[in-house]
Amino acid sequence: MAVFFANGALFANWVTRVPAIKDAIGTGTGPLGVALLGIGAGSLVSMPFSGRLCRRFGSAAVVTASGLALSVVLLGPAVVGDVVALGLLLLFYGAGFGLLDVAMNVQAVIVVKLVDRPIMPAFHAAFSFGGLVGAGTGGLAAAAGLHPLPHFALVGAAMAGTALWARRHLLPDEEDDGVAADDGVDDAADVGAEIGAPVPDGVAAVEAGPGRRFDPFVVGVGALAACAALGEGAMADWTALFLRDVRDVSPGPAAAGFAAFSVAMTAGRLGGERAIETLGSVRVLQLGGAVSALGVLLAVAVPSPVAGVAGFL
Repeated sequence: MAVFFANGALFANWVTRVPAIKDAIGTGTGPLGVALLGIGAGSLVSMPFSGRLCRRFGSAAVVTASGLALSVVLLGPAVVGDVVALGLLLLFYGAGFGLLDVAMNVQAVIVVKLVDRPIMPAFHAAFSFGGLVGAGTGGLAAAAGLHPLPHFALVGAAMAGTALWARRHLLPDEEDDGVAADDGVDDAADVGAEIGAPVPDGVAAVEAGPGRRFDPFVVGVGALAACAALGEGAMADWTALFLRDVRDVSPGPAAAGFAAFSVAMTAGRLGGERAIETLGSVRVLQLGGAVSALGVLLAVAVPSPVAGVAGFL
């Protein structure tokens, strides 16, 4: 949970300083948006290889190595002079983020199976809570006018310390009877059983037909995941800039947008297990998507900083 928390805090400290980085390199929102794609692109490249690395070296080693790498790569955006270099650095940051994301979830699955309780949402809530704390420290640094380099150096040192400390407590993959061999991902039926959710009929079709490479059920779930990632990425990359440049909020308070988002996501993840047990996973997906869409609409349609923060919440 410390690793989840530190990863969320590291990411939040970065996103709350995006306005300062934008001003430092003197770029517009268009080129900045292209550079920010580097994080997603880097994750997309590294995630398919994460399971193989976990199998070969163990997920604990991958957690430690990627955590240390992120603590160093974070310094890059604070010293680059143009948007191209920023995009390349964010590509490396995204690659490290993707490796850490998969490896720390492999560790979480091991713990879930060992304790035999559906505590996976708590790990993800720790990431979101780290995002809340990181948004707070990032907002304070922005309000104080602290240059991103010393700010990121302090945050990176905290991340490196957490990775090294946690290394002694992480579990070997072989205790999980083959989690690493499955790249850290359970099949859909096992995941449903872990969180107490009913398994849709389509899952059985996926498991029964290993030769079907493009099952409609899998494609549909992938599309939902892509939409969720798009929304989460937009909140991370653009809330501080939106509040500062569109709603005329000063740099420090502009971090409130991502902080509000992190508060709500933490609460949602902590309550997600109960919501799925009560309403079912399909209804939770429908309601969650509708509420998210209304939140974005509120933020962009009502010309008020308060409405912006409320929408992100």
